[in-house]
Amino acid sequence: MPGSATTDDSDYELDKSFEDLRRPKEKEFICGVVEGFYGRPWNTHQRIELFARMKKLGMNTYLYAPKDDVKHRAYWRDLYTVEEADSLTELIQSAKKQDIKFVYAISPGLDMTYSSVKDLTILRRKLDQVSSFGCDSFALLFDDILPEMNKCDKEVFASFAHAQSSVTNQIYEHLKQPSFMFCPTEYCASRSIPTVSDSQYLNTIGEKLIQGIEIMWTGPKVVSKIISVSSIKELAKVLRRPPLIWDNIHANDYDQKRIYLGPYDGRCPSLIPFLSGVLTNPNCEFEPNFIALHTLASWSKSEYQDIKRQNSVETHVERENLSKFDDNSVVIPGYDLMVAHKLAIKAWLPTFYTPTQPDGGRPPPPKLALAPTDDTPIVDAIITPILNNIPTSVMTCMAVTPITQTAPVGLAVPVNQLVGTVTVPSEPDNSQETDSVASPAGEPMDVITDKPSLAATGEPAVKELLPNSLISTAIAAASSEEVMQVDEEVTSSADLLSENEKLNIDDLAMICDMFYLPFEHGSKAQYVLSEFQWLKINSHVMDHTKLSTSPELHLVEEWKQRAEEFDKFVKYFAAVCKKFQMIPNSCLMYDLNDYIWDLRGTLSLLNSYIKWLGNFELQWQQQEAVIAALLSRI
Repeated sequence: MPGSATTDDSDYELDKSFEDLRRPKEKEFICGVVEGFYGRPWNTHQRIELFARMKKLGMNTYLYAPKDDVKHRAYWRDLYTVEEADSLTELIQSAKKQDIKFVYAISPGLDMTYSSVKDLTILRRKLDQVSSFGCDSFALLFDDILPEMNKCDKEVFASFAHAQSSVTNQIYEHLKQPSFMFCPTEYCASRSIPTVSDSQYLNTIGEKLIQGIEIMWTGPKVVSKIISVSSIKELAKVLRRPPLIWDNIHANDYDQKRIYLGPYDGRCPSLIPFLSGVLTNPNCEFEPNFIALHTLASWSKSEYQDIKRQNSVETHVERENLSKFDDNSVVIPGYDLMVAHKLAIKAWLPTFYTPTQPDGGRPPPPKLALAPTDDTPIVDAIITPILNNIPTSVMTCMAVTPITQTAPVGLAVPVNQLVGTVTVPSEPDNSQETDSVASPAGEPMDVITDKPSLAATGEPAVKELLPNSLISTAIAAASSEEVMQVDEEVTSSADLLSENEKLNIDDLAMICDMFYLPFEHGSKAQYVLSEFQWLKINSHVMDHTKLSTSPELHLVEEWKQRAEEFDKFVKYFAAVCKKFQMIPNSCLMYDLNDYIWDLRGTLSLLNSYIKWLGNFELQWQQQEAVIAALLSRI
């Protein structure tokens, strides 16, 4: 990380020479959202709702830059149609009503000839059109493109940076110097060649771009765990201005099996004077971004000091008290991410019970039929792929995947990727493999201790060895490709739910803990990972054939107790899933449903495996016979 070796003392010395690179106190701190992810863009209704939420949180800027809007990137030369123009005009006017600055971004770098008068004219015409919609803030983005020029450009410009600076300055002047942002091709330290300080590209950009233009930056990496003050000071010296952070800490477009509900973290408040602002590029799913926005807003308003995490007894007790979500809790001076997270969760919970429908009030699509809400085993529906892994790979397919194996490098391994590849027959095939089970969970598979001979009893022996529900459900799941639908009239209203049927703050905090941040797990997820690992490693003490002679008898009771607690947690998570399915906020439910139920299936599968480890009386040969008999029926 640039400047990570700089000491606090040297940082103090640097402050003296960086006074002119601080953001002027009279200049408003930019705080808001960039819709800059790859994937399906948000719709008009969601964006208008976003503006209202941003105003309530005290945010001030929205950057329109969805990568999959073809006229933003792939077909940037094309003008908007009348219908598209009306939609954009509505968005711009809606943002203004909420005092939110609407910044229109265009990304022409894929195929633009920088020296072409024709391309420059087309770009001007496109931005003039958007300006006619009422937009007065713009951005040119040159991210995620090859740093190469064609033959014509090489004859005109000394470097790639000179070409981009020339075009950007001309557009900035043409638009009469509006609020303007620029995203460089080297937009993080890991893409700076060779380093931030020595990058010819960044130094040229900093020197040639007109001072009124904001330059965007994502930190040490595309998704940065920590952005340090020293690294920003180093960058500001190169760019000759405070950078504007495009923050991907909550982005999930690179791995849509994950979603992030943790607080804004890894950026100390002492960064604020050295930044032009921060725009968060959050989860692709709209509704789950409440936490990301709420905690960023809290951070942006915190005092200009680095609030370090403390481990003192007093601080621990204070945070334990805050975990009770006292209605009188207030934000303490500075930014404490644990407090900010808890307050965001508390503010988010009521939205779960505010009835909403997708696309601004249109009838929602029919809900998928969920598995019975009793204690029917989830493993019943996936017994075949599980048994396929026994006995040759059962001890390895459940192993915790090393953190270093998940991309981007350094990201924490999600709990729902602890299990090997499993395909659920009732789900349509995807182009990519799935690492987890997207089905509801319940009690684990029963372990049968009697040993009848399959050769003597034939098919009925399968029913004796396995529960009837297990066989019937597995066969039904394997043979049925039809997705059942539930009548919309069955959907519950918040008024019809008892308090016990509603999510409470602790339930929601647990969900957020299980889907925390890309580099860090929440406390509940850490519990699942550590307990599962311990139970697996120490499962040998439960071998009943050796208990009478085992020197580790003292571990047996501990193993049973910890397995029982693990089972309780899995059942608690399953109960929370049932509550979640009943929320009347359809938009939120659709955004989170796949993630939550996928994790429920994974936890149930892990729980079944732990229970299986606790009983070794079913011999390998018998299990192989069960597999063969069951598969012959499917």
